[in-house]
Formats: sequence, structure tokens, C-alpha cells
Amino acid sequence: MQIAGTTDFVQETPQGVPGQRRNLVAACLAHVLHDGYTDLLYALLPVWQTQFGLSYAGLAAVRALYYGTMSGLQIPGDTMIKRFSARTALVLSTLIAAIGFLTMALPLGFAGLCVGLVLAGVGSSVQHPRAALLVTNTFGRAARGPLGIYNFSGDLGKATLPAIVAVLLPVLAWREVIGLMGLVGLAVAFSLFRLIPERQALAWLRTRSAPSRAEGFRASRC
Repeated sequence: MQIAGTTDFVQETPQGVPGQRRNLVAACLAHVLHDGYTDLLYALLPVWQTQFGLSYAGLAAVRALYYGTMSGLQIPGDTMIKRFSARTALVLSTLIAAIGFLTMALPLGFAGLCVGLVLAGVGSSVQHPRAALLVTNTFGRAARGPLGIYNFSGDLGKATLPAIVAVLLPVLAWREVIGLMGLVGLAVAFSLFRLIPERQALAWLRTRSAPSRAEGFRASRC
């Protein structure tokens, strides 16, 4: 649950606030998964091209189902769920992405692959704005360092999950590999549910003295 005006007036968060580390770990975990989901698809594109007899144009269209949905829905998707708490938003988005991968793993043919890609793109679309906001609201003016850690975690996901998929593809069928990635997403969604406090964001603002009128005026100008 967000508190009105917290994005406009952010004070420096005192050290040792309960939940800081958990929120940062949760945001990084979500970033690892969703960025990993994004890049592991590159390892699967040649497999799909052979499996479904796709031309280069068809392969580009399949790729666009995920990347176009993920990129195009970041702002409208975040706007639609802004009333949700950080925990609800991140858990829900991760569940949808994982369900998308599980749908791709089902023997539903090319149509099932396309539906799964769209679902996965919808789920991953809100991760960046909501996870970054979670870190910013948790750490306040001290968020520069934690945001750097959050950004780096995405690179870990891009390096790790595609490598795992590349190692598994010669051993397992591609649907089994995608199914495993979907199960990983479900595990991450459960972890996010446990890590992020139910009443999110800035209990520390309530315990601090209210800003002066001059401070409030300066904040409203930002």
C-alpha cells in the first residue's frame, strides 16, 4: 500500500529500518527473474524456427509478441495497478509471467506458444517500474547505492538464465526447459510474497515529524 505523496516527498531513510534489506532482496530477485526471462528467449528462437518452420519475418513476429507487450505495457500497466501494494503488484506480475512460460510448455502448438509469450510479456511489463519504486520508497535519499545493486541484479539474470537454458536444451526437450523456467517463476513469486511486508512502504514516514510548510512547498515544486 502506498501513502499519498510519498513519491513527491521522500526524506532520507534512517539506517536500520525494518524491511529495508528484505525489500532490496525482493526487488533484486524480481529483476533477476524477469530480465532472465527476457534474454533466455534468444536461446529458444532458433529452436522455434525449426520446430514451427518459421521464416525470419515470422520469427521476428513471434519475438515481438513478448518484447512488444513487455515494452509497450510498462507505463499503462504500471498505471493500472498503481493502487496495489508493491507486494501484490510484484507477486501478481511474476505469477502471470510464470503462467505464460508454463502455457508455452504445454503441447498446444504454435497458438499456445503465442499466447504464452503474450502472457509472459504482460507479467514482465510492470517489474521495472514497481521494483525500482519499491527500492526508492524504502531507502529514500539513500537509494542511490541500493538502486545500483538493483540494476546490477538484472545483469545477473541476463547472464544466468540464458546460460542455464543453453546447457539444458541439448539434454531436455524445449518444452521441458520452458516448463522448468515457469516453475522457477512460481518459486520466485512465492519468495516475493514472503519477503515483502504486507503493509508496504514507508512506515518510517509516519514516525517522523511532519514536514514544515516550507518543506512541503519545496516538495510540491519537485
